[in-house]
Amino acid sequence: MRVAFVLCASLFWLVSGSAYGASALERLVMPGPVHAVHADIENDCAACHSPSDEQTQAELCNTCHVEVGSDIAAGLGYHGKHPAARLDDCQSCHTDHEGRDAQLTEPLLLPFDHGLTDFPLVGAHQAAECATCHAADEPKWTAPTECGGCHADDDPHMGELGADCETCHTQVTWLPTIFDHADTGFRLHGAHAVLECASCHEDQTFNDAQSSCVSCHADDDPHMGELGTACQTCHTDVDWLPKLFDHASTGFPLIGGHAALECVSCHEDQTFTGASSECVTCHAEDDAHDGSFGTQCATCHSVDDWMSATFDHTTTGFLLDGAHATASCESCHAPGVLASAAEPACVSCHKEDDVHQGRNGDECASCHNTTDWAALSFDHVAVSGFTLLGKHAVLACESCHTGALTDPLPRTCAGCHSDDPHDGQLGSDCEQCHNNLSWVEPLRFDHTFSRFPLLGGHAELVCKDCHRDLRFLDADPACVSCHAEDDPHNGAFGLECQGCHNEASWDGVAFDHQAETGFELVEAHAVLACESCHRTAEPLTASSPDDCQSCHSADDPHGGEFGGECGSCHSATAFTPIRGF
Repeated sequence: MRVAFVLCASLFWLVSGSAYGASALERLVMPGPVHAVHADIENDCAACHSPSDEQTQAELCNTCHVEVGSDIAAGLGYHGKHPAARLDDCQSCHTDHEGRDAQLTEPLLLPFDHGLTDFPLVGAHQAAECATCHAADEPKWTAPTECGGCHADDDPHMGELGADCETCHTQVTWLPTIFDHADTGFRLHGAHAVLECASCHEDQTFNDAQSSCVSCHADDDPHMGELGTACQTCHTDVDWLPKLFDHASTGFPLIGGHAALECVSCHEDQTFTGASSECVTCHAEDDAHDGSFGTQCATCHSVDDWMSATFDHTTTGFLLDGAHATASCESCHAPGVLASAAEPACVSCHKEDDVHQGRNGDECASCHNTTDWAALSFDHVAVSGFTLLGKHAVLACESCHTGALTDPLPRTCAGCHSDDPHDGQLGSDCEQCHNNLSWVEPLRFDHTFSRFPLLGGHAELVCKDCHRDLRFLDADPACVSCHAEDDPHNGAFGLECQGCHNEASWDGVAFDHQAETGFELVEAHAVLACESCHRTAEPLTASSPDDCQSCHSADDPHGGEFGGECGSCHSATAFTPIRGF
């Protein structure tokens, strides 16, 4: 019977030989031992091979492999999705006659596609080795599909967060996580948003983590718990600094210079409650008055600028105006003794600046004012009766007042200008020539009323042209006293220059030759220079010949043959041509 079954089975495989494995002839000749798991039915061929068409091969397999059959029927799992399984073609992948030690599902006759399983490989799983998830001594389909099945030993949360790892992690990369922390009721934003989980969950404990600031920042609390645990009253999770504490709620609003201060500027020891609001609490060492003004700093100072004091000095009876308004307190008040300042007399501060060295007394205000010390306001004419005009108006007091201002001074020019360059020749009435606008120019002296009126060319001259020194009365009114070097006659005509010359023009000679000599100058003689006839060194007033021969003897071409009456033939108009010829 068994021999007949074997022959029938062999014939069946021979007729329906599969293209997926060994040939039917090979299977008939060398079927080989079955796998160890099928060893108990090795001699029961009908358990796997149907001798008739009553059951298919797959139906026989599913008789034992119930779970696989269920997957195929439901279209689930690898076998439920594999095309060969849907065709009831188990042997296309599996063969059992490979020996006792052959692997249960190997060798496969078709490539294994993990995507057909209920766990497609994506992300980092694609690069994982099979043995990473599939134990060598376990069937492949028994591999876990939950994260914890493989990663339980790697779970830093020790199972505390459950098995739904995909709530935070992905198969692409284990880190970073995709957990939405807002689901815990503690939204991460600001500086918290960029923190690593371990920054707050150091021991990987998550469910019991506290959401209060002090649970993480207790060691960082510079207040040592003194201000309680409501850190958010002053701080934010965007930036721990700056703080948003409303200091006005303490009754001491931070304004002006206080607004930009750090807390430790006033609260050095981080003690906040009970802090004093008095200025001296912080500014005692900065008090330039050394406590002499008490503790009411706000009387003069403000929080906007400590140095810009607003003290109303008029309350002291001494108004600060002019240059005093911009002077520093220490300019008049020695440090530490502001309350006991000296008397408000000018000399109390300006004694060392007194150029009069006390000669003019202590009433500085008689001349000076607070606007400009150098801008004097003394009314000289009202006090002294002497008006300061011209150059006198810009003189320093000491120019005239060499002693005390109350000492009597002369009122005449000579009283101050005793260095008279005229040696007293002109008397003491300096104002006859000089004025207080300019001592030198212009002079007011009227020469018309002198013994030598200035006329013609003399009127344009300056004093020093004739007065070579300042002893004016020593000047000689004679022409030669100034014109001796200009005399072309070299003194031949004497000293009476005015006989020919006048002040209008030196070159315009006014000598009447006919009236003075009896020799009329006409025609050619009228244009001759005096020296043409007066050739000797004798003065012009000396008698001169009036005959032609006396001048023209050297020009006589006749050699004197015709005598000395040249006028018989020649005339004064022209020596030639000869008259009558």
